[in-house]
Amino acid sequence: MNNDIFSKVLGYEDEKKELLLIRSWILDEKIMNNEKLTVPKGILFYGEPGCGKTLILREYSKSFNCPIYVIDGDKENLCNEIHEVFEKARKEKLAIVLIDEIDLLIGKLPNVERTLQSELDGINQNGHVLVMATTNHRRKLDDALVRTGRFDREILISYPDR
Repeated sequence: MNNDIFSKVLGYEDEKKELLLIRSWILDEKIMNNEKLTVPKGILFYGEPGCGKTLILREYSKSFNCPIYVIDGDKENLCNEIHEVFEKARKEKLAIVLIDEIDLLIGKLPNVERTLQSELDGINQNGHVLVMATTNHRRKLDDALVRTGRFDREILISYPDR
């Protein structure tokens, strides 16, 4: 296992193995260009507050050495921010879009969830944009938002053990 990627993350060995496998698929052009294989377009990290979801997301995303775009909901028009971020990301050979606490983001305005769904559906089929999000409240997310094809992997991050 590549310890450099997760040097700040202790434990979570199974989760790290899965993430490294996904990373190897995304960085392998033969796999990415094979139409018969489906590489995850989105990864949702979920679990209780304070268990390390954001840390894992941050460290993992840096390992790709590609542009990282963050949707943080700070702009006045959140739907435009979502559209602009995905538009920039699609122009890259490989890009990552991060959404921390997606449950809070989609609850801000009525059209935000639909805008996000549309952008996730518009991701290049070659998987050039990887979307990663965290949530403390998985049950609050509409199944349509986290269905296969939008968030293909859901990874539970529970509290670390000793």
